[in-house]
Amino acid sequence: MYEKHDSVKALINLHVGGFTSNLNFHNPELEKMIEVHSSHATSRWFIEDAFNKIYQLGITARSDGVSGRHGLEHPVRKQTRNLTNGITASLAKKFDKKNIWDALGNRLFYATTGERILLDFKINSKFMGESIS
Repeated sequence: MYEKHDSVKALINLHVGGFTSNLNFHNPELEKMIEVHSSHATSRWFIEDAFNKIYQLGITARSDGVSGRHGLEHPVRKQTRNLTNGITASLAKKFDKKNIWDALGNRLFYATTGERILLDFKINSKFMGESIS
């Protein structure tokens, strides 16, 4: 199933909707993130299912819209996009493609349901995204 990604640098964001990701299969090298919220729905159950399987994933939220304005989608009259979008913030060293990619690959990010908040925390001197066990 994952062989198609062997020749490219890829990250997969597990999510509900369209073709819901199957949590019975998991490649931790490619699947480092899971979506909890978009303009379609909030899927807390999906996050809980993944964590019950002991998957180490960062949590994302996004607009899931088609306007090209990530983070600026608003509820519309369609039955499938009735919530305000979510947004993902990354703790990148610099605001450029390479550093944002590295932050995503290292799970240095967090999600909100659209509010723009700054968050930086540690547990026992470990940064967000690092294993604490």
